Amino acid sequence: MARRTSETPPSTKGPAKGGRADYNVTVEQFVRAWQAAESAQEVADKLGMPKPIVLARASGYREAGIKLKHMKRGRRDVVPVDEMNRLIEQLEAEQQSHPPGYERLNQMPPEEAARQADPELVRRIVEKVLEALKGDR
Repeated sequence: MARRTSETPPSTKGPAKGGRADYNVTVEQFVRAWQAAESAQEVADKLGMPKPIVLARASGYREAGIKLKHMKRGRRDVVPVDEMNRLIEQLEAEQQSHPPGYERLNQMPPEEAARQADPELVRRIVEKVLEALKGDR
């Protein structure tokens, strides 16, 4: 099979024998579209190619030495950093207030938890319950 170059554009007949589609876009057409666009999605829309193919082609051209401009990545959902850090602090506090294994046992039916419980864990839980009861009086 002959190697494709910018002078031998791919066909637009759909997937080739290897299951890969050709989009009939030369390197020059791609570079012109890429350099004029604001996003990879804009290039994809203009050239009639899926965005992942556009990104793969841009990556391949860069690896070959073509100095394509870098596009800004699409806006990601803003991560609520403060809220997530508060959640982590809360989870850590909860983990410290319960002995190791408590959550696992707490989710089991009582009979199963009694069979699997570590005697030391049971002792610590009972101590916490008794302390809590003393505080209520």
